Amino acid sequence: MTGQIEPATPVVSNKRNLSAIWFLPFLALLLGGWLLFQHLSNAASEIRIHFENANGILVGKTRIKYQGVDIGKVTDIKLDEDISGVYVIAEIEHQAAHMLKSDTQFWLVSAKASLSGISGLDTLFTGSYINMRPGVGAPANNFIAADEQPLSKPERGLTVKLLAQDMGSVSIGSPVYYKKIQVGEVYNFRLVRDAQEVEIQLSIDVKYADLVKQNSRFWNVSGINADFSLSGIKVNTESLASIISGAIAFDSPIEGNKAPSNFLFKFYDDIEAAGRGAKIQLKLTSIDGINVGTPIVYKGFKAGKITQIELSKEQDLFVANAVIEPMFREQLSENTRFWTEKAELSLSGVKNLSNLVRGDFIAFAPANGNPMRTFTVSDNKDVSDTATHVALFAEDASGVEQGDDVYYRRVPVGQVHSITLNKQADGVAISLTIEPSFQHLIAGNTRFYKTGGLSLKASLKGMELNAEPLPSLLKGGISLYNPDNKAKGKPASQYRLYPDRALAELGSAAFAKPLKVTVISNKMSSVTLGSPVYYRKLPVGEVSHYDLTPQGKVAIELEISGQYRHLINKNSFFWDVSGIDIKGGLSGLEIKTDSLLAIAAGGIAFDNKTTPTPRVDGHFPLYSSFEHATEVNYNIYLSFSRADNVKSGTQVRYKGIVIGEVESLALNERNDNVQARVKIKQGFAERFRRQGSQYWLVNAKVSLAGAENLDTVLAGPYIEALPGSGKMQTSFTAGQQAPLISREQKGLSLTLTAPRAGSLSLGSPVYFRQVQVGEVTEFAVASAGDAVEISINIEPPYQHLVRANTVFWQASGFNMDVGITGASLKAESLEAIIRGGISFATPDGKIKVKAKTGQRFTLEQEFKEKWLDWQPKIPR
Repeated sequence: MTGQIEPATPVVSNKRNLSAIWFLPFLALLLGGWLLFQHLSNAASEIRIHFENANGILVGKTRIKYQGVDIGKVTDIKLDEDISGVYVIAEIEHQAAHMLKSDTQFWLVSAKASLSGISGLDTLFTGSYINMRPGVGAPANNFIAADEQPLSKPERGLTVKLLAQDMGSVSIGSPVYYKKIQVGEVYNFRLVRDAQEVEIQLSIDVKYADLVKQNSRFWNVSGINADFSLSGIKVNTESLASIISGAIAFDSPIEGNKAPSNFLFKFYDDIEAAGRGAKIQLKLTSIDGINVGTPIVYKGFKAGKITQIELSKEQDLFVANAVIEPMFREQLSENTRFWTEKAELSLSGVKNLSNLVRGDFIAFAPANGNPMRTFTVSDNKDVSDTATHVALFAEDASGVEQGDDVYYRRVPVGQVHSITLNKQADGVAISLTIEPSFQHLIAGNTRFYKTGGLSLKASLKGMELNAEPLPSLLKGGISLYNPDNKAKGKPASQYRLYPDRALAELGSAAFAKPLKVTVISNKMSSVTLGSPVYYRKLPVGEVSHYDLTPQGKVAIELEISGQYRHLINKNSFFWDVSGIDIKGGLSGLEIKTDSLLAIAAGGIAFDNKTTPTPRVDGHFPLYSSFEHATEVNYNIYLSFSRADNVKSGTQVRYKGIVIGEVESLALNERNDNVQARVKIKQGFAERFRRQGSQYWLVNAKVSLAGAENLDTVLAGPYIEALPGSGKMQTSFTAGQQAPLISREQKGLSLTLTAPRAGSLSLGSPVYFRQVQVGEVTEFAVASAGDAVEISINIEPPYQHLVRANTVFWQASGFNMDVGITGASLKAESLEAIIRGGISFATPDGKIKVKAKTGQRFTLEQEFKEKWLDWQPKIPR
């Protein structure tokens, strides 16, 4: 139509806005991807190790270790393709995967015993495990196990080499000694020079490396060097380890340069071959009984030997070359004397009978003076006319004869000169002669005792056999010693001769009369005649007799040695230590015994306390154990509504310390509760038997909020205690959980009122700006029944945050708002979602007064956004 305006055609625009609700699936996808990445990046690496057999390897139990730290475990075991071995499949933790290289080595560690020692003892308790040594090279996951731990060159210390004709008894691990101190070990060996010689490689500890000089000499000290003769058995060895696995020793002159690494030394067969002794020349008129190898002896110690004998026609005598131990080098002087010791048979007696078997020897007496290396050997030892005479008295002369030797530390220092009856004829007088060089040993405190025979001591540690020299073994002798190894006081005119060393050490107390003591027991223990009596683990007597009393009890008579009789008084108490006392439970195993002898033959022990011991029929009672002897009963009684898993022996603890235990349980028929009689230790009875003391049962608890007290799953429940401060009290009601009143005594205690408790529970957190500052301590229904009263406790550092106008609201669970624009998810914390919670805030503006203990507030049920915007500065 003309003149008519056509309306504009509308343009439709399709604008699509992405809703915020789609952000949640994207966030979940991102979180899942991150968790998958973490799992893959921290996943264990699977490897395969080939073993000849799977003995000692268990799926799921055998661990793989490096430097004592678990880095993996065995997950499967399979036979290999040709059934010649097994493949052990294992998982290696992520942090150790970088050590899996082409030459990484694995080997099985288990308990092994051999002549060279015992290894892997820890596997007796933990089981066998696979050890690993990292390697280098390309990453790998297939390995072949080594038969034993691979050898490795020491990283620290000095490495030196020895050239020998053969290994002898030396092996890998054999110790290296310097002055009988282990300073290193053999770590490897190999054949050299067309397999004609052996190169032994040693590792010297870094702190001893300076001891090895270029002029040091190494020699073999393996095995045992023993002399067998009628005078006894002499055994020379460097150490027990050298007997079993061989050993090497070396010395180093003061002069000399430090040996560099890998320095090559010659390895000698023994110290003589090493040529480290002092070389001397001896002149003899006769060599009857003297040969190459004849020992040179100093006070029974083999100090050297004859190495060569030649006839000197010019001097009409024999010249012998000899070697003396280096320790005597400085005392080889013009005053040193050498003489021959030969066997002599005559009517007056026998001298040096042992020489008939082992041959004669040369004795010498070193002395200071001008150095000398050539000496004349006399036919016999010069006897001095200035010998010191010492008088002894004894009850009889048994075991002592005229001419017997007198010993100091088993070295002859004199002889028995005469034996006569004393003037009263009630004893004997013995006269000794002490050589001049030993006169300084005789002093006022010197003690003499008879020697001879064998002394055998056996225990779990081993067997010890002591034998005196052959002369005293055959015909007796006398020994002397000074207490504390010091000669004190002027020599006495006469000394007592003690029967043995033990009595000599006791002194005059050894002759005190024994004390008879009778103890009464309700039944006979495992003690027998001769069973030991102990005082603080020291044997002081023995059981001498036992019998039944007219009342049907057992009377055991003890004989206390005279030197210990002063230990018995009216405060003494006795207990049985016979056999083994074993106490076991899930928490451990406790084994008690007094001594090996007490296990086998029984025993009785005693001690003293501060109060008199009550008597039984006029005698000391015999208690069954030390605990019963010293026990002071402080009992309390706990009442439980239920006593699940509580039994006799259940512990009572305070801050982790055991203060008592349950003795017995009984049902109280009046209130149908369980009553436990509890024994409290003496040191805790004063504090825990008062009004206000609290007791409750501690058991394992598992809930959505977490797990508590999981240790009680294996060890069983225990009773926790808190001390009181009121009057004395012995009966208490025990709770099934920890009391909350103790928590209210600290901080600010408030009461919140609400129409319902909601998801709140005891222990639910109280938050301020999402920081926990307190907890719910109690619930109660209002007296009118129209509300719930919730008690909370605010911790002391946060008390000032609560003001008169503070607002409290429930932070339990979570809130989700869903709309067209998306969804909003809000929660105070994960713990609040599970356990419930309360939040509070204080309005902006004028800060009101602090809340007081017991003040009441309303717990708001509907949350308001503006509360989160309040940010007042609250002063303390």
